[in-house]
Amino acid sequence: MRRQVWVLIAICVAAALLAGGCAGPKVDEKKPLAEIETEAEKMSADDLFRMAKAYGKAILEKREQVDDLRDRLADIEDAELVSSEVTKIRTDADAVATSVAALMERFDLYVRLLKEKGGEASGLSLD
Repeated sequence: MRRQVWVLIAICVAAALLAGGCAGPKVDEKKPLAEIETEAEKMSADDLFRMAKAYGKAILEKREQVDDLRDRLADIEDAELVSSEVTKIRTDADAVATSVAALMERFDLYVRLLKEKGGEASGLSLD
């Protein structure tokens, strides 16, 4: 029984370390494009691919938020279309759209820089 507890603890610790260590590249939609280009000069094609992939993943997650907002709007009755809930949803939708645009701009930049370094951009689709 004691051995099983220690094995379970070891598995939990390993999982926690892997989860923290495998967080991947940091996505920052506010990072200036010029700063990205400067940092990219020191990056390998593999690093650029990982960054583009991280931004692509963030874009897909934002698209899920857009779908959720669209569903919330569809559930609102016509009589409620001027309510504060609709105003909040529209504000949220504007924020998500702005975020997606910023992420797309940075994603496109990483893909362009990757191609300039001769890296392969297949697998970076946003479909």
